[in-house]
Amino acid sequence: MFTTPYATTPCQGYNVAGIRAELARALVEHELTLVRTSSETPVEGVFEVPPYVKSIAPYTHPMIMDPRSWNSGCPDVVADTRAFTKTSGPGNPLQAASGQQADWDFFKLYARLAHRWVCGYANDFKHLGHVAPTVFIRWLSGVVVSRLNLSPFEHVGVTAITGYYFYCLFLNREDVDGSEKLKISQQVARVTQIPATKVLEYIDRVTDAPMDINGYVLALKEGVDTSRFDKFTPALVYQMIVGHWWGAHAREVIAVALEYPPAFYAILFTAFTNKGVKRSVFADQALKIKRGDEDTQFALAMARFIEV
Repeated sequence: MFTTPYATTPCQGYNVAGIRAELARALVEHELTLVRTSSETPVEGVFEVPPYVKSIAPYTHPMIMDPRSWNSGCPDVVADTRAFTKTSGPGNPLQAASGQQADWDFFKLYARLAHRWVCGYANDFKHLGHVAPTVFIRWLSGVVVSRLNLSPFEHVGVTAITGYYFYCLFLNREDVDGSEKLKISQQVARVTQIPATKVLEYIDRVTDAPMDINGYVLALKEGVDTSRFDKFTPALVYQMIVGHWWGAHAREVIAVALEYPPAFYAILFTAFTNKGVKRSVFADQALKIKRGDEDTQFALAMARFIEV
């Protein structure tokens, strides 16, 4: 389980130590602004960099700071929203820059979900309904099956392994024992309609629990018996989803979302609630996959979870 987006595969090469040091200084010197809800309520522990702060280099994903002892060990999270906001100066409220409201809303939501994730609420994400795992599993497995032209039988295997991968993202590797695999097989069965015994059969073929995109690719190669996976790589997975999302830093955000659930849940919420992004490939797929009013129920559950 990744506690920060900067530990994920797409971001591993980034050196953010200098940025984190500047953010720590800015927190102490009260240069940052608390993120606010749609009702203008400040969100404790979630900050954004205002546009008049120039000393901090630009960055993309929410930055997880060191835990504070006075805050039950819960870290502050800081989003860089300067490209999307404007203000008349320190002490004045931030506003969306022209045409940037949707991006501003997305990156504030992403930061708030990252804060919940790192503050001990990771398991609660799984209680937001079945639509999130259903969309993740069907979207990603569908992309793989379509690209490699797999058979219906192979499609079942890819779906089972993708489901296994999704639920492993909420765990540490050492937690994935026999009883946990059994539980995961039942969770995957509920959202895919593949019998749990069949899901477990595929899971048991995999040597190590898939905790990142490299593990996912290896799990597919071990779990699904086809030569079509011989030259399958993480780079090909990223290539397959290029262009599936919308907005600022879209390619990297959706790549990170393959390993970091807060990013995926932010994408899914935005796909369901923002009419402007429904033209994206991911949003189009998500709206086709969801059943009935699952999108509305997911949005309501998210609103209760983080008080949007």
